[in-house]
Amino acid sequence: MLIDGRIYGTSGKSPAHARVGGNIFAVLHAKLRGTGCRPFNSGMGVRVTDTDVRYPDVSVSCGNPATPEREQARVLTDLVVIVEVLSASTVRVDEGARLGQYRALPSVDAIVFVDPENATSRVI
Repeated sequence: MLIDGRIYGTSGKSPAHARVGGNIFAVLHAKLRGTGCRPFNSGMGVRVTDTDVRYPDVSVSCGNPATPEREQARVLTDLVVIVEVLSASTVRVDEGARLGQYRALPSVDAIVFVDPENATSRVI
């Protein structure tokens, strides 16, 4: 992740975290087929400020046709949905600083927090 222009590494995810994120991506991939919207996994960055890039577990972008420039992009700026799978080590940051950054993105319609340990989700 990129914060204030500095690169920070992230640790691996638990099996539950990875499974939940993968399942959400798979369902969205199937449901969005043919709609012009595309899901992305945590490998796609989201520019949240001029100097900060986040890597949500799943995100959805709509409306932009695939262009050579778009296909080479490593960071998106036009997301409509952002999904974060919560873990004990990230919940405070996810529901704090990241939520504020995601809310500031004009294109975002929904932010979803999923808690695999308590089998709950919350749409903001």
